[in-house]
Amino acid sequence: MDNLLQIIFQSGEFYNENNSFLGDFLINALGALIGTLTALAIFLLTIKHDRKKEKWNEEKTTSQRLHYFSSIMDSITDTVKKQSDCLKEFFEKQRQDILNIPLITLLPDNDLKRFLELQNHEDYFHAYLRKFGYSSEIVEEYRKFYSLVDFLKAQTDQLQDMLMKSMQFDHERKIRYKNIVENAMDDTARIFSTAKQENKISDFEIFLNQSLLNFYANVVDYSDLNYFQSNFVDPVKFGILKSFSNIDIAVQLASELKKATFIFSEIKMSNNGIADDFEKIHEKYSNACIKLEELTIKLRSKFEIKS
Repeated sequence: MDNLLQIIFQSGEFYNENNSFLGDFLINALGALIGTLTALAIFLLTIKHDRKKEKWNEEKTTSQRLHYFSSIMDSITDTVKKQSDCLKEFFEKQRQDILNIPLITLLPDNDLKRFLELQNHEDYFHAYLRKFGYSSEIVEEYRKFYSLVDFLKAQTDQLQDMLMKSMQFDHERKIRYKNIVENAMDDTARIFSTAKQENKISDFEIFLNQSLLNFYANVVDYSDLNYFQSNFVDPVKFGILKSFSNIDIAVQLASELKKATFIFSEIKMSNNGIADDFEKIHEKYSNACIKLEELTIKLRSKFEIKS
């Protein structure tokens, strides 16, 4: 009997010891699981927070780039519209006074340069697509901005180059014209003076002297080629051809005045061509400006709606 109780007691002790071990194991396992799940939850929340923060930063960067993109397009459009008006004023004035190239206002093209020289064009491209979609239509829309800005910059460079060359050629022609006419006037005065000294004044010398007197009868604007042509070159040239074509020195003088007349006509023809060329540039410039403005308005509208 004692042996039986002893066995039972021992069995009970063994059973209680096993039960305590299992409980401790379960408690420890549960604690470890809770710790793991807590760590995992914290890790997942951290990842979610980081992703949310990353997405927020990405959206902020996209927004900043599109704001800059939109603002620089606004600035470019405003400058180009003003330049377009200046071009129109230029060729209209040129047609009103075909002999003189008028002044033209050339606005700084800093924004055109600044936009084309951006180092991170690809970032702006992806920002645009990220905001408005990756469709072929959106890609084409974005490319139109660049093609229009490229075109406007090329036109700006072209008109500056054309204007500089035109003014240089115009200046050179006018110098040649004035040199010929002034030499002809000197020859006219010398012919009359020589004849007077020799007391051999003929109708030809009287004609030349009267031509000079008529020229200087009014206030002379030495920059007005029309005055030189109308009040000396044409009267003397046509007078010689009409009445003194049998006098060698008169024919030589008429030949020089004919050269002056050719240059005079060349100046007018060239400057008329400048007006035509700048009118064509203005038309292309204006059309590109309108397209750029439409795209910019569309961009700003979409951006304001989606922001």
